[in-house]
Amino acid sequence: MGIAVASWFVLCEDPQKAKWLNEEEKALCAARVKIDNIGMPKVIDSLSNKAMVQGMFNPTTLITSLIFLLDNITVQGLGFFCKLHILYRLNVASLGSAK
Repeated sequence: MGIAVASWFVLCEDPQKAKWLNEEEKALCAARVKIDNIGMPKVIDSLSNKAMVQGMFNPTTLITSLIFLLDNITVQGLGFFCKLHILYRLNVASLGSAK
């Protein structure tokens, strides 16, 4: 979490504004970004409600979210119910009762 907060202030939005790059590296970065955005009709510089809704209902986003949900259900379910199954097999009636 700390790295995310620090990167918000340290990283810049444009390679031309990066203080840690020399001119050759800035030109290379700008060329790579330009190559990556060849098929895009326009560049979105600001965040709007329409862009947020399009991002949330993007099929890739929905499928990835579903996979993440199902994965978490499996992991959390095993973490919870596996302990109960082991305690049942060991004939431990309750963790709170001590004799």
